[in-house]
Amino acid sequence: MNGTLYGTTTYGGSSQGGCGTVFKVTTSGRESVVYRFNATKGGCYPIGGVVEVKRMLYGVASFGGSCPDCGVVFQVSPTGTEQAIYMFSGGADGGQALAGLITLRGALYGTTGNGGSGCSASFGCGTVFKVTTSGAERVIYAFKGGNDGGDPRAALLAFRNRFYGTTIGGSGYSCGLTSGGGCGTVFKLRP
Repeated sequence: MNGTLYGTTTYGGSSQGGCGTVFKVTTSGRESVVYRFNATKGGCYPIGGVVEVKRMLYGVASFGGSCPDCGVVFQVSPTGTEQAIYMFSGGADGGQALAGLITLRGALYGTTGNGGSGCSASFGCGTVFKVTTSGAERVIYAFKGGNDGGDPRAALLAFRNRFYGTTIGGSGYSCGLTSGGGCGTVFKLRP
């Protein structure tokens, strides 16, 4: 944004547990911290960087929300004002946000490693979700495990009005991973 690069660190940034930071770097290499996460406010341990929508930065933190490991979607201004715009509950709406966000038509999209209602596993098999910049969240797909896949942990890719991604669980082979075993899947989804 305006010749400045923004990113996150998962750890460090404060003496209160080192919950991570949002930082900025100029193209000449000058770095400064924009925001230091605090476990009691707005989540902890950001994952996957930030994306920019209308001059605001958005990302996910893997800790926080309605349960400790559910995660949050956060918003940070370039001057360092932060707020959690959505807190996952770990149930049908998903939990364990472990991959960065992408933007499409002004909305934010991402994955959760568990939660959702499409799977019989005790924690769910994960979701693909949409959240608006004002914090309205909707699950657009809940993984079912098995051949459908489960436990997505990488950011989505958007190409020709489709999302593409991977799961670490699922498929017909027995690899001993979570979400019903399997070696993982590659998936395509219409937003």
